[in-house]
Amino acid sequence: MVGLALSNKNSQCAAQVRPLRLPRCRTTTMTMTSTTSTGKSVMATRARAASRYASDLLAQLEYASEAASPRDAVDAPSLVSKASLPPKSVLLSLPGDLAATLTDVEQDGELLALVQAGGCSELVSLALFVAKQRATPDSPWKDLIESLPSSVDSPIFWSDEERETLLRGSPVVGEAKQRRAALDAQWDALASGELPAWLTKDGFMAAMSVVLSHAVFLPSVGCFALLPIVGDLDKTGSESGAVIDYDVDSNMVTVTSSISLSAGDPVKVYDGRPNGELYMATGCVERANPSDFMTLTASLVQTDRLYTMKQEVAAAMGFEASVDFPIFEDRFTTQHLAFLRMSRLTDAAQMAKVSFENDVIISQENEYEILQLLMGDMREALQGYETGMEEDVKELQRTDLSRRERMAALLRLGEKRVLRGTMDGVRTRLAPIRGIPTKSGGMADPNADLIEIFEAVENIPKAPANLVKGLKAWWRGDDDPDWKKNQR
Repeated sequence: MVGLALSNKNSQCAAQVRPLRLPRCRTTTMTMTSTTSTGKSVMATRARAASRYASDLLAQLEYASEAASPRDAVDAPSLVSKASLPPKSVLLSLPGDLAATLTDVEQDGELLALVQAGGCSELVSLALFVAKQRATPDSPWKDLIESLPSSVDSPIFWSDEERETLLRGSPVVGEAKQRRAALDAQWDALASGELPAWLTKDGFMAAMSVVLSHAVFLPSVGCFALLPIVGDLDKTGSESGAVIDYDVDSNMVTVTSSISLSAGDPVKVYDGRPNGELYMATGCVERANPSDFMTLTASLVQTDRLYTMKQEVAAAMGFEASVDFPIFEDRFTTQHLAFLRMSRLTDAAQMAKVSFENDVIISQENEYEILQLLMGDMREALQGYETGMEEDVKELQRTDLSRRERMAALLRLGEKRVLRGTMDGVRTRLAPIRGIPTKSGGMADPNADLIEIFEAVENIPKAPANLVKGLKAWWRGDDDPDWKKNQR
């Protein structure tokens, strides 16, 4: 899995995003999506906060109605296009002054002291910012804070038992546990000093879940920012999704469409993370995520007499001796196959055939071995899940599932599709290989034993006739040239 960005980044925000206060705008009416009475009250609060910006900021977008929202959608309301728009249309423009960034944290003496004492990353610093503003009744950031959810249901913040129950077999179980441990260690570092009364562990964890879900990265200035409305946009792994960035000259954060939109089309922003990462960050997954993948570890064998040579080749290509390669539902990566082929070679003369640029088979024996290893890894991974794909599909048809149960089932199903797709790809590649390696170095028909048995069974009814034919042939001397000579 790709590591979640919890480490500090070199931020340029201080010089390029001015920390000004939120202006109040005219109020408009929005239709919000909700599924429960509690959800309605939360959405209503967020609607009031968001509506303060709506008249000036939502010129091209509107919140979707409940009827238009899929039942597996995130808790936040989805935004849709108000009218037909061409590609490259600016869907949303937010003044940079509305953005809360690391700059705002550093300008608060109390927060700055906490960040420095705890060695906090950029995202952790923003979580402390959210926690403090929530506890400040007259905060100048009140409108922004009210537009954010109180917490996000990410598996990082579940108990170990809950993760094992709903996600058994998924790599997310281990990843989420590690990331929670990292956040616990971060809290311990903060708590080692004197804490302000407004900062509690529960409040910190809730704020952290919100920041992981709603903070957006602005590539042009290289920093994260919390913004109203933008966090409500659904995420997609398709490159047709809209793009968020900051324009230094105009001091505006813009959401720009990548494709044409019709009235009522949902607006999603591009996010190239796989579903496992999305789930841990946002608490939701995307059906048929084009960017979805899992990872599989490939390693060189240290006892291999060619280990040093292989390690040097791997290093030249930018790889360590052990690499986590992505596996997709519909394709292999050339580098993954090349690394596996190299790792199983026993003849140094064949090292020259290894190609990390092209899909080149070194030998049938080598190809058969790596494909069988891949197939074994896929089977082992699928066996780790408590349920099969068919069971997950049936579970998703239930109407009484909680949101957590539904998202967990969607994640498991997507992962199994990746594994099954990889297995299908392995079978396709195995089909042309008409044999298995032998000690002599050749390839033997993998069904040779079965073919011999079937031929023996088929020949049983012919045995009496074959015996008579054999006796006649012997009497005629068909197989004895001397007999034929003596008859002349």
